[in-house]
Amino acid sequence: MTANIEVVPRRKRGRTKPSYVVGSLVLIAYGLFVITPFLWTATIAFKPPEDFVSIPPQILPSEWTFVHFKALDNLNAWAGLRNSLIVSMASATISVVSGSIAGYAIARYETGGRNFSFWLISQRLMPPLAILVPTFLLLNIVGLVDSLIGLTLIYAVFTVTFTAWMVRSFFIMIPDDFDQAARIDGASRVQVLWHVMLPLGMPAILAAGAFAFVVSFTEFLFASILTRTESVTLPVVISRMLGVQASFIGPLAAMVLISAIPAVLIGLLFYRHAVTGLSMGGVKG
Repeated sequence: MTANIEVVPRRKRGRTKPSYVVGSLVLIAYGLFVITPFLWTATIAFKPPEDFVSIPPQILPSEWTFVHFKALDNLNAWAGLRNSLIVSMASATISVVSGSIAGYAIARYETGGRNFSFWLISQRLMPPLAILVPTFLLLNIVGLVDSLIGLTLIYAVFTVTFTAWMVRSFFIMIPDDFDQAARIDGASRVQVLWHVMLPLGMPAILAAGAFAFVVSFTEFLFASILTRTESVTLPVVISRMLGVQASFIGPLAAMVLISAIPAVLIGLLFYRHAVTGLSMGGVKG
């Protein structure tokens, strides 16, 4: 007996839809619009001062130089970068640790009630100016104005709400069977969190940590009010360079370029985890 083999004709590729082409062109144009100012600033950081006023404008430096980066030694830029990194890493660590524990408690035990998670994320809607003066007065009373500790605590409070909300949304998607199986094997609630839930929720935790770091590193409003000399961060140093003479354009561009490096590295290192965490953690609970 011979089997009848039916040959299915290969489907021909259809023409590219006009909407797809238009959408791609719009995205390319938007990408160029966003990245062109940054690329122009990056070239200024390596241009000699005479290229700033050349006509026609020099797209690429006529002579590559690092003199603007050497000038940062006298502009408090490296101290600002160090302070920004210290504050950002410390606040992100506090936010991730406390937010992961809070997110697990809210997801599994409904700590604070059913609407507590919405209350957490709604805090992000409050304008920072509403609490700027009370925050300054509070830190002034306890002697934490112009200190890295005070700035770290403020940033941790700001970012922990989003961290807890994201981790909580991710933990909700993990079936309760994992918890029950671990409890049957004799694991305590702390062991379940440490050995089961945290490894499973690592994509969301890393995404929340990257978000907390970038937000803390680029924050300007509170840093400009709560710092004076000892704990000045890089965004504040950059703001003090605006509006001065044209001879400072090169060092200003160099500082902007340096300030973008940590955020770019965080994005490259945690891109895969960030996409997974944001997509799987952004569910309605």
